[in-house]
Parts: sequence; structure tokens; C-alpha cells
Amino acid sequence: STWYHCPRREREGVASCDSKAIKAELLDEKVLEIFREIEHDPEVIRQYMKQEEKKPAGSTDALRKQILENGQKIDRLTATLAENGSSAAAKYIIAQIEKLDIEQIELNRKLSEQSVEMRRQQARLRGATEKRMEITRLLENFDEFTMEEKNEIARTVIQSATWDNESLFLTL
Repeated sequence: STWYHCPRREREGVASCDSKAIKAELLDEKVLEIFREIEHDPEVIRQYMKQEEKKPAGSTDALRKQILENGQKIDRLTATLAENGSSAAAKYIIAQIEKLDIEQIELNRKLSEQSVEMRRQQARLRGATEKRMEITRLLENFDEFTMEEKNEIARTVIQSATWDNESLFLTL
């Protein structure tokens, strides 16, 4: 029978890690239980995906609308300035245009950040879908795969696995 051991315990001794060895068959069965749960309910995979720090979402549509409105304000103020360039109000118009320009730069920066975050979320979703497909493929043909093939599929799906003597924690 094969056993999983804590590598740190093996390197540094019992005092460095209180995890005991566990039979590979027991841990493999726990992994299969999680895989079956994911196969049965696709949403379950989210519990096992690496959680990244989420930034406040906000709406790219709202940002685009505000950028457009600010651009229109700048255009109107520029037209007013062209007609009243020698007026005492010109300095106030210029100050307002400069303020709106700074605001535009910040809005464009936020829009860019949100676009990047949306692409990251889409990539994570694709990754979760691909991992679920691999899990389903493994379970559908489980008895036909060799142990090496099963392990290879598991390695492509599982990022990390941690056993705390009671529970298995997977990150896909």
C-alpha cells in the first residue's frame, strides 16, 4: 500500500510537522468524492478554484457614459472659451477644462483596470470550465485509465492539495 507523507516532516523531523502519513487510497477516494461532486453540480468547482483578491466591480458602461459626458462638457467649454477668449471668465473656463481633463484621465485609468479585471474573470471562468471537463473525462472513463493516466489528469486539474489529518483542501 502507498502512503502520502509530509515532506517537511521527512526533511526536518517530527517536531516540524504534526501531520501523520495517510494511505494514498483514502486520499485518492476523497479527491474522487470532490470530483464527483463537481461533476454533479458544475457550480461546486468555484469552491475549489483559487480565490483572487477581488476589486470592486463597478460598471464599465457607467464609466464610458461619464467619459462621454465629460468629453461633451469639455467640448462645450472649449467652444465657449473660443467665443469669449478675452473675457474675465476665460480663466475660470480654462480651470474647469483642466479639472475635467484630470477627471477624464482618472476615469480612463479606472476603465482600463476594470477591463483587465473582466478579462481575468473570463480567463478564470474558462479555466474552471476546462478543469471541470477534465474531471468529467476522468470520471467517465475512470476504469479504462491506467494509474499513471489518472495521476496525470489529476495533476493537470489540481494546483494544490493539503491534508490536515481530518480534511482535504484542494485548490484547482
